[in-house]
Amino acid sequence: METQKPSTDAPGTGSSAHAANAAPHDFFAQAQQFWGPFTKSMTDTMTETMHEQRALMERGLEDLTKAQDANLRRAKEATDEMTDMVKTSMSYGSQFTHEWMNLGLSAARRTFEAFSTNR
Repeated sequence: METQKPSTDAPGTGSSAHAANAAPHDFFAQAQQFWGPFTKSMTDTMTETMHEQRALMERGLEDLTKAQDANLRRAKEATDEMTDMVKTSMSYGSQFTHEWMNLGLSAARRTFEAFSTNR
């Protein structure tokens, strides 16, 4: 009967260290093999979702730009209309003032004529 010789390797060296280092590598390799298809599927799904979100964001910004342009155009039209209204109102006010001045002047002339011819 043969007796086993005690290992002369110090802990962490030699063949026992190689076996200890190989175990984590094997574990991660096996985990990667197992989860690899799921990870690829998740990555593909996330990539597709991100592309869809980017496309939605671009469409939303385009719609926002169109709405902003339309609002700016409406604001310019309203400003032009308001400008025309103010100009018309000023012209009407000026014309109205001239008519009142002429009416007042005409009344004053008649009044002076009435007093000057009677005496």
